[in-house]
Amino acid sequence: MECNYGTTDLNKKTIYIREDVYYRACDGNARDLFTIAHELGHLFLHSNQNVELARAEMNIKAYENPEWQANTFAAELLMPVKLISKSDIPDSLVKRFGVSYESAKIRLKNLGIIN
Repeated sequence: MECNYGTTDLNKKTIYIREDVYYRACDGNARDLFTIAHELGHLFLHSNQNVELARAEMNIKAYENPEWQANTFAAELLMPVKLISKSDIPDSLVKRFGVSYESAKIRLKNLGIIN
């Protein structure tokens, strides 16, 4: 089985989603919905740029990292900041937005709501 859940071909402005990921996303699977939102982030944010796949061992600032940018786009798409309050906890975001616990926790950390 192919290990990539999804990829974006910026030259063709096309997103490729693995078939099982697509069907699970259609069923509301949080991880797979995030994958699709992440790939949409690449498409919308990087289509007019020469972007290479960023790896953890690359020494670049987070905000310059296309993977960080796509993750941030996906988080905002799935969990809009205007719908999050200082009283939220990961479980409340999971219930409200249908995201994974880990995504909710990272979102709240990045917004400075939890440590």
